[in-house]
Amino acid sequence: MAASLRGISPELRKYISVNKLPEIYEAILCGLTVMCPEDYLSFILDKLMYLKKHGLEILHWDIFIEDYMKPKVRIVTESNLDMIFNFDEWLMPTAEMYIKACSYYNMKLERMCFCAIMQYHLMQKRKKAVFASKMNSAVHHHIKHLLHVHFGIWKAWVKYRKGRQAMSFQIIQHVYHTLMGKVILEAWNKHTMEAHRQREYFERLERGENMEDEDVFGQGTGEAKDSVSTLPWKVAVQVFSYLDMADLANCACVCRFWKVLTQANLLWSRVNFSTVHK
Repeated sequence: MAASLRGISPELRKYISVNKLPEIYEAILCGLTVMCPEDYLSFILDKLMYLKKHGLEILHWDIFIEDYMKPKVRIVTESNLDMIFNFDEWLMPTAEMYIKACSYYNMKLERMCFCAIMQYHLMQKRKKAVFASKMNSAVHHHIKHLLHVHFGIWKAWVKYRKGRQAMSFQIIQHVYHTLMGKVILEAWNKHTMEAHRQREYFERLERGENMEDEDVFGQGTGEAKDSVSTLPWKVAVQVFSYLDMADLANCACVCRFWKVLTQANLLWSRVNFSTVHK
């Protein structure tokens, strides 16, 4: 049919288009396909008479299909009708169509290239952001590692210094205790010798031995001394000879030297006992 309609005259082609022969063909073909009537010739004649009676304004592709059997999708497409009735000659592209198609194609290519460039730019931007984040993490990790290493070195140095300080403190403490023991021992020895010499001195005084040429209490430090104790023995006895019995008893309570001095034989030989009875 398409081959037979290829060479028809323009008047016949216009007649076919004005009287909507392709649409009538589509409506009858869809009705036959869906309804499947037993007498298809009578079905075609009835539908043609129906169109003649009501006009072509009500024509639709599913007009000859019952409502409960109407499909949701169109069965015959326009391209098929164009191929059947050889209307594709009217669809040959013109120069303007080629220009529009090229413009649309170029615009689509530009849009594709722009989208690709934008995607590439965004991808590179994300890569740079990820790389910068990784670099920051690496720098922080490196700094943390350096701090950990130096902290370990400093900790070992502090431990070494504390050990040296503890050892030095023990040495100094040992030297201090040794020197303190030596000083205490020397002071104790000196005190013992002075006490021994004083004891011998007073024992000799009590025995009445001559102590004129010796220093009272030896070479003392000047502690617990008075002016009488520094006098020679004979001079001190001469001073005490001017005292009476009551004064001598009081002087014997002052110190050990005065007690020994009040017990001297020379002093008692000069005491006037007649005044004591009075």
